[in-house]
Amino acid sequence: MRGLVNLGATCYFNTALWALLGVYDVIEDTNEVCKALLSLASVYTDDEDPVDPTPLFVHLQKHSNHLSRLEQHDAHDALIQLIDALGTPSAFKGVTQIVLKTDNKKRYGPKEDFTVLTVPVEDCQTLSDCMKKAFSKETVELDGKPVVKWTKCLTTPDVLLLHLNRFDPTDGSRMCTEVSYPEHVDIVSSQEKRRYDLYYICFHVGDADAGHYICAVNRRESEKWFVVDDTNVYPVEDIDQIMDMPEAYVLGYRCATS
Repeated sequence: MRGLVNLGATCYFNTALWALLGVYDVIEDTNEVCKALLSLASVYTDDEDPVDPTPLFVHLQKHSNHLSRLEQHDAHDALIQLIDALGTPSAFKGVTQIVLKTDNKKRYGPKEDFTVLTVPVEDCQTLSDCMKKAFSKETVELDGKPVVKWTKCLTTPDVLLLHLNRFDPTDGSRMCTEVSYPEHVDIVSSQEKRRYDLYYICFHVGDADAGHYICAVNRRESEKWFVVDDTNVYPVEDIDQIMDMPEAYVLGYRCATS
């Protein structure tokens, strides 16, 4: 397996890209960005030379002019923009809905699509804690009356991407909360219960304003894990070695039946 060339300060882009390369078989060739992404699937060959992602980066800049080769950006934001530039493939689409309850009556907000689901890490120890908090009920005031509000998950996508929100809401600093997560997870939506397998982990080392991104990817064909740091690729025999690494930032799960 091969790494990706860093184009200046584009580790954020490279790690986001691996979330898609890890499931490239669910992406259809529907536009120029898709073609550029699928051409990078050669990273899974045994050639030792790293792959240059410049053509895809140039395409992405047309959709997101603020992204730079020489300035660090957020990998979570880059991932969302990449999926959008691909035309938002159906495999990445899930649906949520806001529910309000007052005087024993429920009101429903519009259905909202998501591609990367953000969950909080504050006061959480496990991914299950994060998910429960993301969909927990809270009391808010609406038109001078207390209202119970929560988010309902209507459908989950074939590829479930979870952003562990490490930004402190009070001052924007980075929270270093340790959150454990499973290799396999069951997710329940309004429609069904689905089992997912972990295939991607993004890590960020440093504070909110600086640092470096690396990731770990499972090669589905061989079920082997690799740590990828731009051009450097390291095979890992034991998944626990990866999951023990601190402060995961984005997790990628693929539905076991997809």
